[in-house]
Amino acid sequence: MLVFVYVTSTTATGFAFGNHTGQVAQIKQWATDPGASAATATVVTQYAFDTAGRLREEWDPRISPGLKTAYTYGSAGRTARGRSAFAARRGPWWGRCDGRGARYRQQPVQLKAAVEGSGNA
Repeated sequence: MLVFVYVTSTTATGFAFGNHTGQVAQIKQWATDPGASAATATVVTQYAFDTAGRLREEWDPRISPGLKTAYTYGSAGRTARGRSAFAARRGPWWGRCDGRGARYRQQPVQLKAAVEGSGNA
């Protein structure tokens, strides 16, 4: 079972990303290991937000060192760029979001990528 953990206070500051009131801070998976008598919770996704409540980082805390996917935003508040946490393994990606659910296309050799649905290539 997955549990979405919402926070009730903001810890993000102008100097550090953190939690933001009303946003999901983490996703926990409840499972029972073979032979165990009770289920345990494991955090499988962690999120960090800026002071405006925009998602800035996401990662799987079970992976060490932490491989974070980071996001930046344009002046209109839309996602402007994403940097893959797995760029070293799968190739870098980035893209521009037009607010219509555009998807990023990974380019293993180049840093530039086309965003599907935005008309940009």
